[in-house]
Parts: sequence; structure tokens; C-alpha cells
Amino acid sequence: MRLIQHLHVSPQNYQAAWSLLKQRYNNKRILFKIQWDRVLDQPRQLLDTTNEYLNAIESQGISTEEADQFIARTIVRKLDKKRCKII
Repeated sequence: MRLIQHLHVSPQNYQAAWSLLKQRYNNKRILFKIQWDRVLDQPRQLLDTTNEYLNAIESQGISTEEADQFIARTIVRKLDKKRCKII
């Protein structure tokens, strides 16, 4: 792991390594962005993939309940306009 590879394995560096890892991987804003980007970038299996990523967002303690209209509109825009007449 490049993030902490510069640290020598030792009890003294454990806290520094843990702090760096938490800063990188325990950031709800970044985790939400990653999951939402996946929703926006998904090419196929729209419903299943959307549910998967929304569940991942909610597992971070971020409610998506109040964003239903935003989510629905985003999904509708992802549909194939040539094959779908509801857009």
C-alpha cells in the first residue's frame, strides 16, 4: 500500500499508519462521491447497480431517503433515449 509504504513496520509507526489510513478511507464525503460517481457512470444493469451503490452509501450512515427525486431523475437520464419513450 503506497500510502504507508514509507513507514517502517514498528510499534512506534502503528499510530501514524492508522491515522493515514483513516484519513484516506474513512472520509464519508469521499466515500459518497465514489459511490455516486459509480451510479452516474454505470452502463448496464441500471436498477441492480443503483441499488447496490445506494445501499453502500446508506451503509456509511448517509440517508438517501430525501433524495428520491434526484436519484430517480438521474436514473431516467441514464436510460437509453432511443429505446425508451418516457424521457
